[in-house]
Amino acid sequence: MSKFSKATGSIRRWLRQLFASSQTHSPGLFRQHLYVPLFEQMEPRMLLSVDLVVSEVSINPYPLVQGEPFSVTATISNNGDERANGKTDVAAYGFHVPASVSVNLDLAPGSSITVPINFADTGKLGLDIWYYWTVKVDPGNTIKESNEENNELFGIFHVVPDPLVDLVVEDITVSRADPITDRAVTITAVIENRGEVAIPKHANFSVDFFADGSSVDTQYITLSSSLASGETKSISTTFLEHARGQHEISAVVDPADSVLESNENNNDRSELFYWHLLGDLNHDFKVDDADLNLFLSVYGTGDTNADFDQSGVVDQDDLDGLISNFGIYSPPPAGDLDGDRFINDADLNLMLSSLGSSNDNTDLNDDGIVNDIDLKCLLFNFGSSIPSGTGALSTIENVHVSIGPVRQESTIAEQAVRGPVYIPAADASGPVTTRAAPRSDTPVFTHRQARSPFRQRARLYDEVFQAATQAEQRTFWWNETDQHN
Repeated sequence: MSKFSKATGSIRRWLRQLFASSQTHSPGLFRQHLYVPLFEQMEPRMLLSVDLVVSEVSINPYPLVQGEPFSVTATISNNGDERANGKTDVAAYGFHVPASVSVNLDLAPGSSITVPINFADTGKLGLDIWYYWTVKVDPGNTIKESNEENNELFGIFHVVPDPLVDLVVEDITVSRADPITDRAVTITAVIENRGEVAIPKHANFSVDFFADGSSVDTQYITLSSSLASGETKSISTTFLEHARGQHEISAVVDPADSVLESNENNNDRSELFYWHLLGDLNHDFKVDDADLNLFLSVYGTGDTNADFDQSGVVDQDDLDGLISNFGIYSPPPAGDLDGDRFINDADLNLMLSSLGSSNDNTDLNDDGIVNDIDLKCLLFNFGSSIPSGTGALSTIENVHVSIGPVRQESTIAEQAVRGPVYIPAADASGPVTTRAAPRSDTPVFTHRQARSPFRQRARLYDEVFQAATQAEQRTFWWNETDQHN
């Protein structure tokens, strides 16, 4: 009989005895002996591990300056649940030469350390080219980790010249000291390089022009020669404005950041200019006999104020322009309560202090009470300025001119004032006046209205703001006659 057969027989005999014993003593005895475990049970347990990662990298200074030293600082973290001990390396790649430093780690789980890697200069790295960098901890896998695939961090960098250029809009000008409506002007932006080095020849950038926030033009520039530090270049465009009043003219140089600069936040500038009504030579907001007198006193000269079309001489074409607006009254914006020609905080304080009263000066819409309608009128024009007489022609007492009759092409303009404009002969003296028939639609101003020209515009705003409070939208069509009725 084999050893296996003998062993099997022994097991069978033992089981029969065990079964017999369970039948003799109790029914549950067999069940107790049958389920006695052969091995001691153990609680489940995870193996502890280390996990090193590069959690952050900083480069200082940035961007890198050509030829200057810099440092790369890596933050090394232990994301495992076992303390990291041992000597290892932290390496940086992608710069002009690879570099590494050795560190003795003693990192508890969840803790971090910073490791600087210093470079003497940028070497032969090119300018304005983007490069990739890599920083890796434990590149030789000298410390056993649970994950050896997450030891790197990537990024990009570039090198700039030392020092940088700096483009700014140094000034904005218009070709007329007092621009007028319906006549084109030249807007010029003066661009300056405030950096410490020259902008090289053939550099490309653009200049955007805006009027009241709306795009006017974009000029694209390729430098024919370098723009040295402190040197300026003038860029111009043509602009035609139809609306009388204050307008904000803006220019932005290099909006696309085509030229790398030391400061990219100083590339724009805005200036406020007041457009006068064509023909309003004395800047009193209307075109009347006084303006005609002033015009005739400089007829045939090169006076830039009366030369509306900038032809170089005050001629018949300019006279036609004045006559086309004759009789028009265009009041300034409402809200200059203190008469300083600016609608600002001082005017707002005066308005707020008189709310609810019947103050004649602050009741802009003449409804007998200073209320939110008047306040909205002022706020609508807040920040505006009222032009002074600066640049306007002075009043004259006597005119001695001989320019002949108004030419045939002026017939339409003459009809605008409902009658011919009589030009005095050479021997005439005294102020020139128009002897036109009274216009039925010529604005007639009461004493109250003449004393406060703001009120005409305020009435329009009154309508607009009242409409804004209603549920449905309305459109108001009005003309010169309507606004004075």
